Amino acid sequence: IKRLAKWKRKSKIVEHILNCSKCPTATKNIIKESWSVEIANKEKSSSNIRSQNTAALASESDDQQLSNQKKDKQKKESSKLVQSMFAQDESGAWSCQKCHMMPFSLRAGGAVIWTSPTQSSIERHRKVCCGNKPYLTAAKDAILGMTDTISKMRFDTLIESDFKSIVRILVGGSDELVTLFTDVIREEWFSHNEGKCHIPIIKSWDNFPAEKIDEEAAVDAMAKFARSGIGFDFVSNQFFVRYVDIIAPGYKLPTASDLMACW
Repeated sequence: IKRLAKWKRKSKIVEHILNCSKCPTATKNIIKESWSVEIANKEKSSSNIRSQNTAALASESDDQQLSNQKKDKQKKESSKLVQSMFAQDESGAWSCQKCHMMPFSLRAGGAVIWTSPTQSSIERHRKVCCGNKPYLTAAKDAILGMTDTISKMRFDTLIESDFKSIVRILVGGSDELVTLFTDVIREEWFSHNEGKCHIPIIKSWDNFPAEKIDEEAAVDAMAKFARSGIGFDFVSNQFFVRYVDIIAPGYKLPTASDLMACW
């Protein structure tokens, strides 16, 4: 604004001089020539500014177009990813097609999504999905929590006969599942830092979870395990409860008093 005002004042002064009858003609010619050059330079400068603005607008338009194209490409890729990995069932839930045959408690987090899957949610699940192998990280973390909160509980406790007796009853007597939830989890823990994967493929999950659990035998087995030095309160330990929820979904654990009654 200041430059514009200054230009207007200067323009009036030049106009006054050129119209002044007392001003020598030679002086008028010099001022007129100088003023013409200045006007030409100003018009050239304005033209350059307009060109720069036009170029900037065109560049912004190109950038916006590229951004829109990138977004469209991401949407298409996300759609392809959803269609290739997740499918919607009759209930409206979206399930991972790589691990949908696994029991729910043995699938990685994000295997079932109740809202339309996003690329980020699919990527999070894909990083931990085990496909047709059971996801044992949650069970392994539960055992780790038990070792931190239960005296004398160690990962080696998993392969002791008293602990295996509990697991065998909870999985309906399947030796294959006993091995999976004890020996394999222990092996996974000790080989984790080496990046090895020894999780076996279970041929059939038809009998998991166990349809019928001998509750009396389960109480006896847990009481015997408690007498080994673990203590009766282990049945209410949050990590043991979590472990049982994984290997025997729906099973109601006995109380410490129930175990003491078997003393």
